[in-house]
Amino acid sequence: MKKFLTLSLLVCAACTTLRNTSTVRNAATLAPSGKEQPKEMVLNQGSKATGAGRKGVAFNHETHSLMKYSADGKSVIGCAECHHTDAPAGTLKGEFTTDDGRKVKFTTSERNAVLTTALLAAPAAAPVKGCRECHAREGEKPAGWPKMPELPNPDGDPDPIPITNVEAYHDNCNTCHKQAKKLNPASRAPNSCAECHNK
Repeated sequence: MKKFLTLSLLVCAACTTLRNTSTVRNAATLAPSGKEQPKEMVLNQGSKATGAGRKGVAFNHETHSLMKYSADGKSVIGCAECHHTDAPAGTLKGEFTTDDGRKVKFTTSERNAVLTTALLAAPAAAPVKGCRECHAREGEKPAGWPKMPELPNPDGDPDPIPITNVEAYHDNCNTCHKQAKKLNPASRAPNSCAECHNK
């Protein structure tokens, strides 16, 4: 009986490891931009800030784009909530305050219509940019933008804060997750470093 239990535990551990490794490997091979929506991906992968034992964050794009994952839990998140340049100038997300108190106002528009799954499927539709095309890693120049986007420093420091990929992910994800927890304390939205950087 002990041998059976030991063998069962080893098989379970091996399967879990292979599944997690496969998910990360498949996510890592996703194109940074395109016309096909990824099912799963790894945010912050290869970031200079993921050192000290932290790993990239497994992110299920499919659940965030198809299920009622808005902060209030009542609607599906629109594409432009995260892909914030994929909307006409007049419909850009208004000013919001990040979880650390910075004011953010989106001003860059790269589409004449709000991005939707149907719009993306149209043959003439432009592909969606990946986050790192504009929000590069610290110390790198973005591939799809003239320079790293910046925000004024809320502490009165004259040096602006570069919105690297790490800043962008944390601003977008944390702000929404904290709002979800505030509106519904039973929400499963992760709100701590370990809850996201755990795999």
